[in-house]
Amino acid sequence: AVLHRGDPALRRPVRVLHSGRGFGPGTVVRQRTEYVKGFDYHCAHTFYAFAETAAGVFGPEGEALAVRVLEAFEAEYGEEMRQQLAAFAGENFDRA
Repeated sequence: AVLHRGDPALRRPVRVLHSGRGFGPGTVVRQRTEYVKGFDYHCAHTFYAFAETAAGVFGPEGEALAVRVLEAFEAEYGEEMRQQLAAFAGENFDRA
């Protein structure tokens, strides 16, 4: 199946391009938007994944690097955007 997960304006029923049990030509599948996360969530997930990796590989130096990256992010995008990332500190992004 091909699902488009981009801009909300593009979310629409999609055609299933394979056949199998319960699926056939013309079968329409609707996205379950209750599971779609916002751009801020995905940015935070990316930042914290790299921050945790850097800390795991480089220890305190990796932690310090993550702090510097967050400071640079704030300098580029502003305090409000940094706070949006910081709001996800401690989030379990690995939950199913």
